[in-house]
Formats: sequence, structure tokens, C-alpha cells
Amino acid sequence: MAEERGKNKHLVEAGNPRLLKKPVKNGTEYSLYLEYQMGYNRDNGTSIRKKESLSLYLLASPRTSIQRQQNKETLELAKKIRFEREQEFLDNREGYRLKKDKGINFLDYYQSYISSYTKKDIRMIQMALNRFKDFLAEFYPLLKDFIRPDAITHEMMVKYADNLQTRSVGEGAKSILQRFKKVVRSAVDQGIMAKDPCKGVVCVVDDQVLKKDVLSQECK
Repeated sequence: MAEERGKNKHLVEAGNPRLLKKPVKNGTEYSLYLEYQMGYNRDNGTSIRKKESLSLYLLASPRTSIQRQQNKETLELAKKIRFEREQEFLDNREGYRLKKDKGINFLDYYQSYISSYTKKDIRMIQMALNRFKDFLAEFYPLLKDFIRPDAITHEMMVKYADNLQTRSVGEGAKSILQRFKKVVRSAVDQGIMAKDPCKGVVCVVDDQVLKKDVLSQECK
């Protein structure tokens, strides 16, 4: 069995997803799980990964023939599951996305993007996600916790831009939308999304409102 050690994880079988194991219960058992390579963050080159627990366990030190047989059968089942998941990836010609009933949650993808983001505007990147979550909770409550990338439409993005402009003055809404678009473009580049739903969507800055706001500040 080939093993890749690091942070207590061991490679059991390569591929995408790959099958790994990690010690649990004080090292008496190994938990088996899958790790998907979802793509790369183009800003810093780090990989974006997704884990799936299989709820399958191997005894770390099987002592009887029954225990060894149990380990063997569990491992065969885990490898079979890994192979089936890999076929799901290969069958999807639009990119690395799971089947719709096990689809990627765009909110999870966005959060993983933030986790590996190192530039100074990370606060704005996070704010864009927070505003999007608020937007979903208000207008699409059934999608507020889980939304597939292909469920994000151009119409939804127009509505999101309008919503941003009701909550932020001047350049604020525009800046937030720009950061959201940045994450969407990354998702498109990595095949998470088939097309960019943000194309042509803008937040219009009202110069007159800005001038009035500046004058009112100066008059105080």
C-alpha cells in the first residue's frame, strides 16, 4: 500500500478523488475519506480541495484472521466508492463538478477561496460573500445554505447588484461587486461554473449623490 505521510494522513489509492486514511481513536483505527482536487486558486497558485467522509474504518493492528478479512473487505469497498466518484468526474465534460445530487456548494467554494487568499483586499472579498448570503436569505431562502454554481444566473446577479446598491453608498457597492466577480471568474476558470453569470452586470455610481454627500459632510 503506497503511503503519503503528512499531517497524519496516508495515501491509500491515487486518483481524483484520492483515497486517504488518518488515525482516530488514539491510533487504534484509521478513518477512510476521499479528497477531491477541485482546481487552483489563480491568485496564489494553491490547490482547492474538498473532502468527503466515507464513514469507513480500518483496524490499525488487526490480530485475527477475522479482523484482517474485515479490513480487506472495508478497503475494497472504499476503493470501489473512490472509483465510482472518479467516473462521475470523468463523465462531467464541463469541469470538476460532482453530480447534481451531490453537487458543489458555491458558498463552500467561495469560503475555500477566501481561506487561501493572501491579498490586502481580503476583507472586501469576505464582505462580498456576507452580502451574498444576506441576499440569498432575503430573496432565495431555500438556497441560503446550499446553492449549486449552475443555479447562479445572470438574472440573479442583476438582482444582487441592485441589492448591493440599496445597502452601500457610492463606490461601496461597485467595489463589493467587483470582488464577487473575481471569485466567480476563478470558478469559471477552474470549471466549477460553466459560464460567467456576472457578465454585463454593473453597479452604477451616482456622481450627483456622491457630490451631495461630500457637500453635506463639509457643511457639518
